[in-house]
Amino acid sequence: MRIAFFTENYFPMVSGVSTSIKLFKEELEAGGHEVLVFAPSYGKSSDFKDEAGVIRLPALPIRIHQTPIVFPGSSWKQFMVPHLKLDIIHVHHPFFLGRTALFWARLLKIPIVYTFHTLYEAYVHYAPFKRDIAVAFIKRYVRKFANQVDLVISPSFSIKGYLERRGIKSPIAVIPTGIKWEEFQRKPSPSDRKEKILMFVGRLGEEKNVPFLLNILFKIRNKDWKAIFVGDGPDREKFVRMVKDANMGNRILFLGMLTPRKLRELYARAYLFLFSSFTETQGLVILEAMASGVPVLAMKAPGVSDFVHSGYTGFLANSEKDFYEKLVLLLENEDLHAEMSFTARKWAKLWDISLMASKLLYTYEKLREAFSPPSRLKALSTFVFL
Repeated sequence: MRIAFFTENYFPMVSGVSTSIKLFKEELEAGGHEVLVFAPSYGKSSDFKDEAGVIRLPALPIRIHQTPIVFPGSSWKQFMVPHLKLDIIHVHHPFFLGRTALFWARLLKIPIVYTFHTLYEAYVHYAPFKRDIAVAFIKRYVRKFANQVDLVISPSFSIKGYLERRGIKSPIAVIPTGIKWEEFQRKPSPSDRKEKILMFVGRLGEEKNVPFLLNILFKIRNKDWKAIFVGDGPDREKFVRMVKDANMGNRILFLGMLTPRKLRELYARAYLFLFSSFTETQGLVILEAMASGVPVLAMKAPGVSDFVHSGYTGFLANSEKDFYEKLVLLLENEDLHAEMSFTARKWAKLWDISLMASKLLYTYEKLREAFSPPSRLKALSTFVFL
């Protein structure tokens, strides 16, 4: 099968979406399928080289949430699509490149799939518009786009319900992004667990609710632990100042971005994984932590709740007080922690990328079998976005 992914961001930009695309690409290619990725160019980078099958498109360096803009028709490479003899077009963002992909899908009568990776209304604070107007616009825009494609993929059942309540009428399949489970099976040595490392991985921005975690940590300074925050973002300096002002700089560290190997090594040393975001469609880092044998303590929220088996692989907290109490419990009860660590590692194997890629491929095949091509005139309506 020949598949084209269209994405508004890809490596070297590190994100859950970039990771998802790369994981599925590699697994599908290992199964003998050909996957092309149409992605923005980030300029020249001496220490980064694309893998085969990545087609870079010139992009304007006007970034909203780190995403450069690729306008439809702005590069001859976009006109390669009719010559590629594609079986499936798979869109990962609904914006400029997504619209371009939709146009080609309708003109060439190819099935088109859209993965809803992001709760975009949680990111409107990065756009230079009034919040209420931006939220209303983005909700309507995404609903329109999702109802123009042949199939929507949701990374979790809770997000599927959210999309249905939002008025998405296109069929919705639930296919989470998987993980390479075996890569996270580094068993910690006794020296690794000398410290009780509390770990967070994610974007250091307003939408991830990081101040909530910091305020909890400030309240348990009398306990034995060290916290490590991995990732970067626009609010990093603000969070560093919060920690400094609380005189906790020796116990709460911000490491920035890590290589995948360094990140896996840190997972293996971690005692608990903390997560307080309410804006996830899945939360891939949660699966990575559990695959490493690290119990997860997270706020109960859509996306996250689908993957943490509360009471067995960690806890889902209902409030700040509940989060605080569960954190203290796991710090003090090492037997409970050990049970959860064992269960979390086995539980995460249910989402191995090989299983998720097989499910994606089956979904593609069923869509192709049932596909009834609309009139090519539909291509003219693809840029009607409201």
